[in-house]
Amino acid sequence: MFSLLQSPHFQSPRWKSPEGGALVALVLAALIPVAGLAGCDDAPVVTSGEKTVELGQGSGARWHAVTDPTPIPLFLARVATGRRDLRSGDPEVRRFAEALGKARGHYIETERMIANRLIQAVDLVAERGDAMDPLRLLDDLVRRAEPGRRSFGTEIHHYLNLRAEGAGHDQAIERLDGALAADAADPAKP
Repeated sequence: MFSLLQSPHFQSPRWKSPEGGALVALVLAALIPVAGLAGCDDAPVVTSGEKTVELGQGSGARWHAVTDPTPIPLFLARVATGRRDLRSGDPEVRRFAEALGKARGHYIETERMIANRLIQAVDLVAERGDAMDPLRLLDDLVRRAEPGRRSFGTEIHHYLNLRAEGAGHDQAIERLDGALAADAADPAKP
C-alpha cells in the first residue's frame, strides 16, 4: 500500500496538501476502519467479570471459525446438544442440516453465520434465565419469514431486543414483523 502512495500518480501536486503528508494520513485514517471490517469472521470476544475469553478456541468452541473443517450441521448439533460424540450421519445432525437448509432459502447469510448467530442468541437468552432450543428458534424464525431473502442477523437482533423488553419466545416471534417494519420505516436510518 505504501508503494502505491509513492507512485508518480499520487506524487502529483493535485494529491499533495499544503501540509505535505496530511493527505496520506487522511487516506490511511479512512482505510484503517475499513480494514477492521475484514475481521467480521473472527470469533467474538466475551468479557465475563475479570476474565476475557475468546470463543472458538478449544474443543468446546461455540463459534464456527472460517478455518474449522467441521461440517456446519455437525458443529451446530454438537453445540446445541452438548454431545461431542455426534457424527455427520447421525439423525440428530440431519435435523440440524434440514433446518439450516430451510433457513438458507430465506436468509442472505451463509449456514456458518446463521449457526453462529443462532448459538449467540440462544446463549444470550439463557443468560437471562430462559433456556431456548436452537432448532425451535430457527424453525420459528423460518416459518414466519416471508418468501425471499432477508437478513438473519437483523431478525435475530430484533428478536433479542423484544426478549430483552420482557417478551417471551412466542410473543417475540409474533411481534417480530412489526419490529422489522418499524425499523425499516425509521427516517433516521440511512
